[in-house]
Amino acid sequence: MNFTYNGHIIKALTIKQPYASLIVNGVKDIENRTWKRKMSKDVCENWLFVHAAGKPASKKRLAKSSDEVKEEINKLGPLVNSAIIGMMHIHSIGECKKSVYKNIWASGPNCWYIDAVVPFKKPIPSVGSLGQWVPDESLFPFLKKQIDVSMYNIIALDGIDFVKKGNIYYVA
Repeated sequence: MNFTYNGHIIKALTIKQPYASLIVNGVKDIENRTWKRKMSKDVCENWLFVHAAGKPASKKRLAKSSDEVKEEINKLGPLVNSAIIGMMHIHSIGECKKSVYKNIWASGPNCWYIDAVVPFKKPIPSVGSLGQWVPDESLFPFLKKQIDVSMYNIIALDGIDFVKKGNIYYVA
């Protein structure tokens, strides 16, 4: 059974730390994947839960990061693993090498461009999975509660403001 909020399906994506925290804190605005995700015409369907993987990124991978990326990583507080820590909204996906948009986070081959994030006030412990996945039904009440209490903290990465009307956020 899919998790739905206001009639929209929301799946999860597991991301290694510290990248998961950089995303939900509005620092990292691109997620790199080898595969493309089907984008929905209904923009509300393009939200994903951000799940922090059980194991962090390798020290070897982190060592290859640019000084600018290392600086952003060093600003983070304690990192949570094996938990859903927030949500991200994907506005488009494209091949990084074809993009005119140069970004320190873009390594590809496919860039998932993030335009809004919602950090959760309380992480929800969970086992992740590869690809997009559906959270366990036992987590649904906790996910709904975190969306309800955390959506007021939405971070728009492209300068767009959101307003809440009822239980739905609209671009201002």
